[in-house]
Amino acid sequence: MNFDNLTLRNQICFTLYNATNSIVRYYNPLLSKHGLTYTQYLVMIIVLKKNSLRICDIAGKLNLPASTITPVVKKLEKLKFLKKTRNLSDERNVNVIITKQGINVCGDLAKIQNNVFCKADLSAIEFNNLKKTLDKLINNLGLKN
Repeated sequence: MNFDNLTLRNQICFTLYNATNSIVRYYNPLLSKHGLTYTQYLVMIIVLKKNSLRICDIAGKLNLPASTITPVVKKLEKLKFLKKTRNLSDERNVNVIITKQGINVCGDLAKIQNNVFCKADLSAIEFNNLKKTLDKLINNLGLKN
């Protein structure tokens, strides 16, 4: 039997795993200056774009269970970056909104994103092509919400 396809160099999953770890390791020290983890950063940029989101909506955008997002939001609330409120039409739902302090920190988060883009040393075309290819991979595997 030939097991050449079972070497690490032939595994796209391993390459993606390493790329993801490299990106997160680069982000972490930059985000820690604001007391943020990478997952908290992702939640912040999702909530920034909306007036109000339910925790299940945030979880859906990140392809994570709501039970994972709830403690993340709780920590961001302690940092005074987000605020939770009960949905007036359905009190079972909790809405998450960004605070003024959260909006202010997002200015620095945008700079962090620019640093990562520069460090990646990809042209805008390479960056966009890579993102399109990865989005296609995600869609083809049926993992995108």
